[in-house]
Amino acid sequence: MLIECTKKLSEVMKINLTSYDESKADPFYEWHANVFMLFRRKGVLLMNNKTRYCIVLYGLKMEHFKKFDDIVLDAIEETFLIEGLAKEA
Repeated sequence: MLIECTKKLSEVMKINLTSYDESKADPFYEWHANVFMLFRRKGVLLMNNKTRYCIVLYGLKMEHFKKFDDIVLDAIEETFLIEGLAKEA
């Protein structure tokens, strides 16, 4: 799975963006992520590149951005389970 961050999100997370080989990529397993502010709280909007399915994470603090990978994977898994998709064994 690949999470593509906007420049704005990479600055919040204090990471450097790197390029990747798009020819080997599968849009179904790629997500875009962007940060936003609402009522002085940070949130992240995740969107799947193939399906355009969106997940919103709200009320994130700096400690959450330090373990962003785990939080995103948990959010995607939890959302799909709530939607009724079966978890693979």
